[in-house]
Amino acid sequence: MWNLLFTNAAILGGLAVLAVPIVIHLWFRRRKQRIRFSSVRFFKVADAQMLRKRRLSHLFLLMCRLLLLLLIVFAFAQPYLPTGAGATKEELPEYVAFVLDRSGSMRATDGNAMRWTEALGKVREAVGELSPHDRAILVTTPNGADRSPKWRSPTALKKELAGLQPGYGVADLGDGIRRGTKWLLERPQAGGRLVIVGDLQWQSCRKIGRSAVPEDLKVEIRPVGEDDPFNLDVTRAWRNESGHLKTTITTGRNRKGDGVEAEVTLSLDGERYGAHSVADTSSSREETFRWSLPEFDSGWHRAKITIKGQDDFKGDDDYFFAFYQRDPIATLCLKTSSGNERSRQPEFFLKAALSPAKSGAGSPSRYRFRVETKEPGAVSRFELFQGAAQQRVLMTDLVIMPGLGAVGKELAKSLKQFVRAGGGLVLFVNDAVSPVRYQSALGELLPVTLGRQEEASSDSNGPWRIESFDETSRVFSAFRNRENGNLKIPTFKERFAMVSKEGSRVLARFNDDVAFVVSRAMGQGEVVIVNTSASTTWTDWPRHKTFLPWLHYLGRAVTQRATKERQASESYEAGRTYDINVRDGVAAPRAIIGPEGDRRELESKTLKRVRLRFETPGLYRILDGAGKVIRPIPVNIPPEESDLRTLTASEVDNQLVRSKPRAANAGETGLSSLSEKHELWPYLLASGALLLILELVLANRTYA
Repeated sequence: MWNLLFTNAAILGGLAVLAVPIVIHLWFRRRKQRIRFSSVRFFKVADAQMLRKRRLSHLFLLMCRLLLLLLIVFAFAQPYLPTGAGATKEELPEYVAFVLDRSGSMRATDGNAMRWTEALGKVREAVGELSPHDRAILVTTPNGADRSPKWRSPTALKKELAGLQPGYGVADLGDGIRRGTKWLLERPQAGGRLVIVGDLQWQSCRKIGRSAVPEDLKVEIRPVGEDDPFNLDVTRAWRNESGHLKTTITTGRNRKGDGVEAEVTLSLDGERYGAHSVADTSSSREETFRWSLPEFDSGWHRAKITIKGQDDFKGDDDYFFAFYQRDPIATLCLKTSSGNERSRQPEFFLKAALSPAKSGAGSPSRYRFRVETKEPGAVSRFELFQGAAQQRVLMTDLVIMPGLGAVGKELAKSLKQFVRAGGGLVLFVNDAVSPVRYQSALGELLPVTLGRQEEASSDSNGPWRIESFDETSRVFSAFRNRENGNLKIPTFKERFAMVSKEGSRVLARFNDDVAFVVSRAMGQGEVVIVNTSASTTWTDWPRHKTFLPWLHYLGRAVTQRATKERQASESYEAGRTYDINVRDGVAAPRAIIGPEGDRRELESKTLKRVRLRFETPGLYRILDGAGKVIRPIPVNIPPEESDLRTLTASEVDNQLVRSKPRAANAGETGLSSLSEKHELWPYLLASGALLLILELVLANRTYA
């Protein structure tokens, strides 16, 4: 039997207003008036019929108005039907919020069982302990589609668990506890129970103390998995400035205490390239491997690093990486002379250093150079750039002048226009350079004012050496790490006196504070002058190992405005959303292909940036309208999930912050405050609206 209750029962006193329409109806009721008339024989029948109809209409209209007022009063009193009414206190429904960890670490195995399987088993076990009239809610972290979860019966919650799978993102148990507490506090019944199921990975427990839990809220922690399982993972991989690929492997604490055989393999563009052995897996440590990469064609390339070993977490055994091989830097080296001593020709040293692979000098660089030598008089402006004024297109990225005796007017004019358009110009000096002619021909191109030629003598503490350099400059960035070479070893026996011009930047100095390398920006390009020769006539630097990397960094730094600087991200992580820059694509992005070959169409209004969420690790590919790959996107499991160190249930419980119990809501008394409510006022208001329309129609017809 229904037990109708009211949230605002005091408003029912407003039923007294029902007397108002009755009084108005009786007060303004029409009274008979006696009027003398010659004959009423023909009016008696018609008057009796009209009177009966009028009385019936007025009575029906009065009933509509009374019922309308009754519905309004009842609606404001907020009646409801308690679904648990009549139950004893022991049979009252219990509300339970389950906080379930769905992070990548739940894919780890303990023995032969996955942690996720154990977690689902513990949730089902807790759900099986509930009564049929109890209600439960599932809150997962990282949260997915449970932003607005629904309270369910135990049977319905078991069905929801059937299709649930773990993700790869980073869990935040603090956020899960906050959301679970929020839903429990919104129920009419005070108290409730919060059940936390997960591996209690310490990374996921860092924010637990940020949310308060009421003291009357019971908290149960049901951990899964073993403490600190053994894991091998690729922490990161990157391609350094010299073109080598480096990989860092992290070894977790081995609870068995003995070593485990492991191998790290590298695949390039789908083909196996090489392997390394992990020397020691008996203790927690990091190890970095260095891979010497082969020569690559221009464009995007993909790499995959795989760990083969007996660890407890296979989800992070594959690491995906992508990089872009730039087009060779087009370099024009001007010839100085045609002497017989080839070793003394500057262009020989420059070409051998910038193109070591072609000269048999070693491994290729990440920033390759395509070097061409020409006589200064044979250089045409069309070899440097094409177009006029603001629409110039560079045909060459870098011009090197090893030290010319004379610079023609046409060449000087073309070089100025070339640098302003974004080209790079590097100047060396030697015996053939005349300060007066250089400053007359090149003028504003020179970042310094050249003085007289100087020679180191034996009474001036021997030859000069490089004393200091600007570590923030890209020209010397390779030598921020002193292990890459000592620049103080090379000696210099000749140079020019130099005074840097306003707006110039001194990048390096000799040990007597004279400028060694000076740069100056001009338009969109840059000019750098080096106060020594490019051959061994003034210095022995070309014979030292630091000369080649320094020259490569110099060429790249000067042409950074001319070459395409494409950045390949190393840190895309599963479970997170990113804005992907695809401005280097020839066409607009139209689709993305996932690791499993699934295709998803893209919509990009700017045609330069797309917003993507990656659910699983692997290599994604962004395609244009013609199906061409614009760029690959490597996605890996977040590094936090590879750190499998855990906390105990007591350690997690100690981090919980308790607050005062929630006060009972003011209008809820007895057992009805502990039951679910089926609100009726929306139906009353809807019926009142329909009745109001009917009353207007009747009123118009009655008094028309």
